[in-house]
Amino acid sequence: VDAAPQTFTREFILFHHVYSAQKRKHIVTWANEARLRGFLLAGKPGLLCVEGPESAVRDYVQQVRRLPWQRMTSKVTHKAAHHCLDDFARFEWAAQKPRGAERAAGCAERAWLGVRV
Repeated sequence: VDAAPQTFTREFILFHHVYSAQKRKHIVTWANEARLRGFLLAGKPGLLCVEGPESAVRDYVQQVRRLPWQRMTSKVTHKAAHHCLDDFARFEWAAQKPRGAERAAGCAERAWLGVRV
């Protein structure tokens, strides 16, 4: 029996800031538990990029949204109908510590424009 094709998603989420070590730990742990890939640019602004099966990404984003945030906004969502995101550069999960607003702001700008980060 053939399973219905699964939609894969990459979502970029912008935060006012991400400084809390506890929040960063949750973001990475929950992504690993859900077998999602992505990265987090901590600092002000903060940027989260996560990719995987659409339903897993949706559930993960809802879980992250439950944490207290000053502002959390989904900016860009890319979807692909095949079993892996061949159209996207592949990356493994990585969390980065704050390195200055310019770096995070530059990545956030590229995400808004739909440029691969």
